[in-house]
Amino acid sequence: MRHFAAVTLICSCTLIGCAQGGSSATSPQAALLTQAEGVAGQRLSLRLKDNPCATVLAPTVPISPGVVRQLDVGTCKLSRLGTVDFVSDKVLQLALGTQTIQATFTTADGDVLRAVGRGENTPSGPGKVAFVAMIDFVGGTGRFAAATGRARSVGVADLIARTSTSVLSGTVVYDELDRNNR
Repeated sequence: MRHFAAVTLICSCTLIGCAQGGSSATSPQAALLTQAEGVAGQRLSLRLKDNPCATVLAPTVPISPGVVRQLDVGTCKLSRLGTVDFVSDKVLQLALGTQTIQATFTTADGDVLRAVGRGENTPSGPGKVAFVAMIDFVGGTGRFAAATGRARSVGVADLIARTSTSVLSGTVVYDELDRNNR
């Protein structure tokens, strides 16, 4: 019976959200928040749609010929989570135009969402590099301890200004509350 009620609720919300002339909650910047089945309690699925991130690029550190490490620090505005601190630790293969990523997103209450991924870099003008990366969400702390999901990051790095901007689109599934019921 509980399963039937959850399915009915999700279908009703979908129909209301898709109705013509519906509220602005279905705008591209809005989050789609749904209940997912979970053994340990309620799980939430958070849809990320064109959520912006802005970072400052630290100077690169050479690892080996043609391979550098780059640390980006900034913020992202994530649906339902607000502005979060963002740190991306990348290894860039300059000749291949590829990157591997380890990233964290830290919410205002201190919960950390971890991600790993790979991407491609392409020169896009004087001192600029366009990038596309796929990241997988792989847990974290607090409500994100068992988080899963995937997102696509598309952006541009300005190597002269030492900044980058990007947008995230994808889905994160995480626990509604952490062990402290926050």
